[in-house]
Amino acid sequence: IARASEGSVRDALSLLDQAIVHGNGKLSEKETGKMLGLAQYETVLKMLQLVNEGEGSKLLEISRMLSDQGPNFELILNQMLDILRRVAVVQVVGQSPDSKSDNEGAIVELAQAISQENCQLYYEIVLQGLGNLEVASDYESAFEMILIRLLAFVPEGLSTENPLKDLGEGDNRL
Repeated sequence: IARASEGSVRDALSLLDQAIVHGNGKLSEKETGKMLGLAQYETVLKMLQLVNEGEGSKLLEISRMLSDQGPNFELILNQMLDILRRVAVVQVVGQSPDSKSDNEGAIVELAQAISQENCQLYYEIVLQGLGNLEVASDYESAFEMILIRLLAFVPEGLSTENPLKDLGEGDNRL
């Protein structure tokens, strides 16, 4: 609710009221997520795992399943950014920033599966895609293209060496 209200207390209170009504007097994460158009956290984690594994057909299948539920694609992309941030923190610092989170184990597993370089690349692609989403006439297609970019722009054989190093060998121009 806090993220969906984008920092506005009035909007947060309004969304809270709507969530309580939507849940028939009870506040539940699942029902609130549906109301806001969020994907289940596990689904977003699975999508990032599929990106990392190069499983495009399964990834697009999940995307289309989400589309049938009428999601808020902006919020889903923000969920992806949050997961990727948490993965990057685990990779660099060695511990989860949210150690009490229910999904900590899944974040650690993803951090072990994704290279640091790919994690940063995925983050940038999703961040750029989020900006492009605002100008797209069809959010569903734009979301799908972001997923396709995640699959398409992963360089093979990433090296941690300086890529400019080899450019100057035998040549004094650099």
